[in-house]
Formats: sequence, C-alpha cells, structure tokens
Amino acid sequence: MSKNIILATLFACSLLTTVSCSSSSSSSSSSSSTSVSRSATATASDEDTATASDKRMRTTQSFESPFTSIDAATGLCVRYIQGSPASMTIEGSKRDISIIKAYVKSGCLYLERHTEKKKGLKGMFQPQQFSGNVQITVTAPDVNEFDCSTGVILTIDAINNYKKVDIEMGTGGSLKAGTIKSPLVDIDCSTGATATIDNLEADKASIDASTGATINVSGQAAEASLDASTGATINAGNLICEVASVDASVGASITFNATRASTDTSTGATVRNLHK
Repeated sequence: MSKNIILATLFACSLLTTVSCSSSSSSSSSSSSTSVSRSATATASDEDTATASDKRMRTTQSFESPFTSIDAATGLCVRYIQGSPASMTIEGSKRDISIIKAYVKSGCLYLERHTEKKKGLKGMFQPQQFSGNVQITVTAPDVNEFDCSTGVILTIDAINNYKKVDIEMGTGGSLKAGTIKSPLVDIDCSTGATATIDNLEADKASIDASTGATINVSGQAAEASLDASTGATINAGNLICEVASVDASVGASITFNATRASTDTSTGATVRNLHK
C-alpha cells in the first residue's frame, strides 16, 4: 500500500509539471505576439508620418522689416519678383519647408537650410534629409543685390532699379534673368556657375566670370567691362556696346560686340569682337 501511495504521488507531480510548462509556453507565445503587433503599429505610424511629411504644401510669410538684398545659401531654388508688398511663398514638402530658415537682418533677407540631426542614436546616422524640390518665391519692391552661394538656382523675372544691380553667383550656381535695367549692373560668376540674362539695359555693365563659369548676356550698354579667367566663358556677342574693356586670361574665352574696344589676353585665352 505504501508503494501505491508513492506511485500516486509521483503521478500527481508529473501532471502538475506538465500543466505548468504548457501554461508558461502559452504565456510566452502571447507575449511574443504582442511585441510583434506593437512593432508593426510603430512601423505603420512612421510610414504615415513620412507620407505626411512628404506631401507638398505652400506657406506664405510677410515681412515687416524692409530689405534690399537677398542672400541665398546652398542648394536653394529662389525666384524674385519685383513688387509690393514684401512677402515670401515656399512650396515643397512639410519636411523640406521646416528645414528652410528665412530672416531679415540689416536690410538683407537671408535664406538658409537649417538642418538638425534627430535626437538619440538614430540621429547619429539619419540627419534631416533635404530633397531640394522646393520653390521659394520672394516678392519685394527694391531688391538690387543678390548673393547666392553653392548650387543656388536664382530666377529673376525683371528688375528696374534707378541705382545699381549687383548679382554674385557662387560655386555651381545658376542665374536665369529676364530684363535687368539699371544705370550700373555688376554680374559675377565663379567656379562653374552659369548665368543667362536675356535683356540687360545699363549705362555701365561689369561682367566677370572665373574658374569655368559661363555668362550669356544680351541687351545694350554704353560701356562694358568684360573679364574672364581660368577657363571661363563670356558670350556677349548680343550685348551691343559703345565702348568695351575686355580682359581674358588662362584659357578663358570672350565674345563681344563693341564699337570701340581695348583688349588684353594671356596664357591661351581668346577674344572676338562681332561688331561690323
């Protein structure tokens, strides 16, 4: 009988162990399923956020402080329209718009890309991404100075200024202008930048291209100073000038059209006057 009691006790312990293991396995499976579900929810949320951030939108900003110059930084696409009141419209994704910083200081409108890394370890490897598919349109009555750095694309519909217009395009920048009318016009392109001015009207025009830059200009000027260096090109055959001062060096090329001209070339540079 003692033997039977012992066997019964062992059988009962075996049943308890089996039930306990089964319960533990079921609990573990349930926990694992919950973890996967939460991960999927988080992923879906991230995708929804990304989709919302990529959706194109438009924002408009007005300016209380006047400005007569625009300074645009790396890779922005800017269009200037002469008019009133002073305002700015940005079209692009929510993410890209949030990266652009615009402010007026000392009479200059600064347009910059303000990128910040995400917080935490993720931010070490995933800084804010800027697609570049953004159009900034600035309307203001009296902007006559533009300073554009690396890769900026600047479009000017028309400028009529009674003093001076000064445009500087930096590395890889691009200028497309309709009419620029002013007594004094200064165009400067460097390091692979390009500029096309369809109609320049000036008493005196100064056009400077350096280090592989290219400037195409048409119109008329009483007096023009054309300076190209280090492989740069100035195509001014359609800029009708009364007097021109032409200087080309180190493989540069200048084509111009002037009634009277003084020229200076060096180190493989070429100049050509199309005046007949």
